Amino acid sequence: MPASHPTCRLVKGSVMSVSGLTIKASASLVIAVGLVFVTLGLSTVLVKPAAVGDAAYPLSSVPVAAAPASAAPAAGGKAAAAPAAAAAPADLTADQLTKADAAAGQKIAAKCMVCHNFAKGTPAKVGPNLWGIINNKRAHMEGFAYSDAVAHLGGTWTVQNIARFIFKPKAYISGTKMGFGGLPDPQDRANVLAFLNQNSDAPVDLVKEGAKPSEPADGSAK
Repeated sequence: MPASHPTCRLVKGSVMSVSGLTIKASASLVIAVGLVFVTLGLSTVLVKPAAVGDAAYPLSSVPVAAAPASAAPAAGGKAAAAPAAAAAPADLTADQLTKADAAAGQKIAAKCMVCHNFAKGTPAKVGPNLWGIINNKRAHMEGFAYSDAVAHLGGTWTVQNIARFIFKPKAYISGTKMGFGGLPDPQDRANVLAFLNQNSDAPVDLVKEGAKPSEPADGSAK
């Protein structure tokens, strides 16, 4: 059939149209694939984690709190000495005994009445009856269960010995059962002595008797 025949021209035109569409489709596919690769490349750049280098603050450089150091030795290389035991109180003065007030002493001794009776002939409580205690022998009450420390102590309860005992009982007689914490104020102790002196068949002259120095009860009170 001649190429100029109408049928040939129609077929040729159709083939050219199909080829054009194929070329356009191929170009679109190429562009699409290219965009995919470009997108993947950009995403890799944008989200790629940075290489792990040296830490800004390496663990080895982070300061660690040091354990508390032990007490430094005192000058000369010797360790500091332990606190010394409380010193024995000074004996009551004549002025303190002169000013001693029995009424004030009775108020102070009210706390002692939980464990002691002070009236003549009354029984013991937790502690012994204290009637006539001044210048009486230690462990004076017959039948009372004194601690071994007091029972074997010997001596007498002079004005200054009593004052020293009630300052801090356990410091004066180690092993005593008496749990009283003590009277640190010397005038309070003088006032209690004035009250004790009233509760006696034979009150003494506190100032005169107070002139006799106190005696250590045992090795803990020297």
